[in-house]
Amino acid sequence: GKMAQAYVQLVPARMLKDPAEAKAASGKVLDLAQRVIAHGDFLWEAHDLAGSIYGGLELPAAGLRDYARALQHFDQALALDPGLADVWLKRARVFRAIDDRASALSDLNVFLRLRPESVEALAARGEVLLDLNRPQYALVDLRKAHEARPRDAGIALAFARALQATGSTAEAEAALDGVLKLQTGLTEAWMRRARLRLETGRPREAAEDAARALALDAQDTAALDLHAQACVKSRQFVEAARDYAELVRLLPDRPAYKLGLAEALRAQGKGKEALAAYREVLAAQPARQDVRLDVVKLLLDDPAAAWYDPQEALKQAREAEKQAQGSDPRVLLALAEALRAGNHPKEALEMFESAYTHYPTDPEVQAARERLRQVLDPKHKPKP
Repeated sequence: GKMAQAYVQLVPARMLKDPAEAKAASGKVLDLAQRVIAHGDFLWEAHDLAGSIYGGLELPAAGLRDYARALQHFDQALALDPGLADVWLKRARVFRAIDDRASALSDLNVFLRLRPESVEALAARGEVLLDLNRPQYALVDLRKAHEARPRDAGIALAFARALQATGSTAEAEAALDGVLKLQTGLTEAWMRRARLRLETGRPREAAEDAARALALDAQDTAALDLHAQACVKSRQFVEAARDYAELVRLLPDRPAYKLGLAEALRAQGKGKEALAAYREVLAAQPARQDVRLDVVKLLLDDPAAAWYDPQEALKQAREAEKQAQGSDPRVLLALAEALRAGNHPKEALEMFESAYTHYPTDPEVQAARERLRQVLDPKHKPKP
């Protein structure tokens, strides 16, 4: 009787959307299930029901998500009857929820031996195999699942992931095309195709796909980041700067986005704004020697620019020199260029000679050394 009452209460409870109401209803159903377990009747059904509620597979609006208890109940149900195929599948879903992929794979294998025709389980096993970095095996399962349900966007998306992971980029893109014909509102599909197109040297198309993802959610930071990268690669620096500025607004503690903004502004010739962004990066990460060297280069790039400042460049180069562990040709060259621009030609040459001593085969060091030697001595003949 108690088990029947539990199922009677479960049916209307499934319709509840309000978390408080769903939680109250789940409490009543669980209480009935526990009474059945205590009484010793219908044990596996009661454990199955309790595990489903605790695992969020039944009455998800209640938000219980007590996965440890869910597993305990499913273990008890399977100990009573190991032939309960649906319980194996439910337990696999809980294992996936807690990222125990190996256990999920084991349970899915058992379920598929009991129900080999299940497309859902085949697709789930393919996704688990992908997560376990076994894409060749995943592809076998997901191809079968996709062939069985070609209009299932979720399966098609997982199939595309497997194709991409195995290096079949053309077929992966075709699969993603198919997904997006089925359902244009899938952010993950737009993002995955954007990454694929960016990786295969088509940044403008990648930017278009990332823009479609942003149309679904303008504050999706992953889509903003991807769109910015694609815009940089396709030399759409105004759009890239706009994206990075928005990322800085949304995630102000991420120096990488401030650096992206600085580089996009610099590419537009906005040196003053770029310097401000670079300085924000250095304020957050003062040990970023690469950024400091970028600042030196920007300060010396164009003597006619309003931001041309040899003294500040020399100050930044000296700071980079302090931070460098051992001789670094980039630091030595930056320091030499700053000394030359600051009208210290002899010290600059000494620095170039030091760089040449440490890195005689570095072509950048060789070229810079020869340029300065010609400036200091017009009679000097450059090396061929």
